[in-house]
Amino acid sequence: MVLCPSCGAEVAEGHSICPYCDELLDDSFLDDAAEREADPSRPTQPEIPAMVDEDRDTDEMPARIDPGPAPAPSPAPRRKRADATRREDYDELHDAFGAVTDRLQNLTLFEKIGSVAAFVVFAGSLLPWLDRGKADWLIGTDLGGWFNALGGLVSVVLILLLPRSKLAGVATAAVGALSLILAFAAMAKTGSAAIGLYLTLLGGAAMGATGVLSMLPGKK
Repeated sequence: MVLCPSCGAEVAEGHSICPYCDELLDDSFLDDAAEREADPSRPTQPEIPAMVDEDRDTDEMPARIDPGPAPAPSPAPRRKRADATRREDYDELHDAFGAVTDRLQNLTLFEKIGSVAAFVVFAGSLLPWLDRGKADWLIGTDLGGWFNALGGLVSVVLILLLPRSKLAGVATAAVGALSLILAFAAMAKTGSAAIGLYLTLLGGAAMGATGVLSMLPGKK
């Protein structure tokens, strides 16, 4: 502590002026200022350069660039969308195939026999019915077999879509009867019977029998 010679107050060391009476306690800083005035070459605190040129016209300064709105997120790649579409198509096909498989496994005895007989009629209608010699064949479609082929397909579709349905039984019996009628009519023509005619007769008889039996009560 230092005693002020003017007011007698105790002043902490380092103070050049008394805080109570403003008495000068240390005049050494005045000597430093006088020496700087006498010797201009004495280094002083360096000046910090201004960051902005005050003399420059503000109109010449470049305007701030507007980045604009943020770009929209890019859409999903086409390849990913195509893969997803193919996956959906595969799942739908798999489900459809599974439904057909389940239906075939649940066919009744009459439905199985009727389906096989309808396929036999369809195949027989596309094969030769009559052999008139010298490689002169008459296939089933030349003698009205188109009705048998179409009827066989319709019967199979009805059996698969309408399980244990009387409509499927009626269609199966009707196609079987039509196949027998057309086959017997073809036999009355000139020529010997061929493989297609025999298949049509066999399939038509089986379709007619299973169609009638499937419609009887308790014969499902």
